[in-house]
Amino acid sequence: MKPKASYTIISVLFIVDRLLKIWFLKNPGVRWDFIKGLFGVSLVHNQGIAFGIPLNQTILFALIVGALVLLVRAWLGAQRRRQAGLAFGLSLIVAGAVSNLIDRLRYGAVIDYLDVPFFTVFNLADVMISGGAALLLLAVLRSKTVTGTRMGTGQKNQTEL
Repeated sequence: MKPKASYTIISVLFIVDRLLKIWFLKNPGVRWDFIKGLFGVSLVHNQGIAFGIPLNQTILFALIVGALVLLVRAWLGAQRRRQAGLAFGLSLIVAGAVSNLIDRLRYGAVIDYLDVPFFTVFNLADVMISGGAALLLLAVLRSKTVTGTRMGTGQKNQTEL
């Protein structure tokens, strides 16, 4: 996929997620069941981490900012090495994380709206993060070596995955 197309896709997903969050905040009582008992939409303010697991907000904020810094650093490295799959996956993760971080800073919680009753309530940003993580895993598994060198030593890595 060409870089311009991948950034367009990520930008559209980010904007759609932001617009859906704003819409659900303006229409908090709305609940639609698309597939009864399996999938619907409704507003949930998630103050915890993934899947609503509780965590102190200060610690959570520090973890999110630290993770974002590391992800952006990895993304820049992937861009320099022209690893498109890796860069796209990292871009999805960063965009999703930024959208959820905006929620935390602006509303004190992440705005979730996709409801899978037997699982959890989540949002498009969470899908972007999960999809990006899956792409990263796929990129690593498809490569013959993870980075071309043994972890941080600068020596060639002859081990295949």
